[in-house]
Amino acid sequence: MKHTISLHSLLVHLYYIGIAVALFLLTSCGRDPEVSRLRIDLENLSPADSVLTLRIEGHSFFDTEEIRVTPPKGRIRHQVKGDNDRVLLYYNGGNSFLILYPEKGRDLKVTLDIRRPLFPEIKGSDTHATLNEFAREAEEELRQYQSLLPSADYAAKAAALRTLRLKALDYYFAHPTAVGIHRIAEVYELYDARFLNDCGVAPDKLPQPLALFLRGDGSTSVGSSAPDFQVRDIQGKPFTLSWHNKKDILLHFTDNPDARTSALLKTWKEKHPNATTEILTLSLLPSDSTTKKYVSTLALPGLFVTDSMGQVSTLMEQYHIHALPHTIHIDTLGLVRERLTGYDLP
Repeated sequence: MKHTISLHSLLVHLYYIGIAVALFLLTSCGRDPEVSRLRIDLENLSPADSVLTLRIEGHSFFDTEEIRVTPPKGRIRHQVKGDNDRVLLYYNGGNSFLILYPEKGRDLKVTLDIRRPLFPEIKGSDTHATLNEFAREAEEELRQYQSLLPSADYAAKAAALRTLRLKALDYYFAHPTAVGIHRIAEVYELYDARFLNDCGVAPDKLPQPLALFLRGDGSTSVGSSAPDFQVRDIQGKPFTLSWHNKKDILLHFTDNPDARTSALLKTWKEKHPNATTEILTLSLLPSDSTTKKYVSTLALPGLFVTDSMGQVSTLMEQYHIHALPHTIHIDTLGLVRERLTGYDLP
């Protein structure tokens, strides 16, 4: 009798194992090798994060999708198809974003606690494995910078960010052939030629991936020609940079402008009374009637541009802006004269 029960139990186990194997093979064979599945779990979202923006970027295209969640938690399940460079998830009212690098045919699992934005748990990508390894090595510097994020002490914040970037630069030089190492340069802004020069790094001493990265993105550095772009302001009026040659252009990027923003821009306008001066306030706010009413009460000088169809997000990526507010001054020759992060204007 014991042998009969044992044999029956064995057959039952083999039956269920067979079903599991069949399901696994069916799922594996049925998967599109060009598709990456994103599984993102978010914790401690603010009430302002009831609508999140997922931005998918390829070599010559981008697509944005609004995803509704119920704070304080959010769950996103999304398929990314084709040849994509990266995915950006905007949160914190659009002021912060998480950069993801999906790989074809692989699931990317992300757990992000909004209170600890610099320590997301990301699995399923070789590139993210490299980034996670750096995060473990630079944990103290990350914590120091993260603790200062809510602070108005911009000098201390800038010093902490510089320390973190120096750590990232050391890591980059120590692992020049690691998978996705150029993403370290992107995330920690190592493409900044002035920063590298201040660190005493000669251009001919750069590892090849970073040198190539710099050559591809050098057009946004101070002293270089400003990349051309076209946007539409909140009233639908188009603005094309190349159409405004021989003008001083101030690009002020912000998440949510306020009275302080208006005062700063008006002061800058007074210091540059030339009629050829143009100011663009570029905000991540949506383009709706509420925004229009709010902006009208601020009486901002110049044009106001919202993130309709991702136009401000695109420009932020084009000019490599990773912190807000950020101001870029383009002179009458079309050159980037100054770049500043914070509430100081050139």
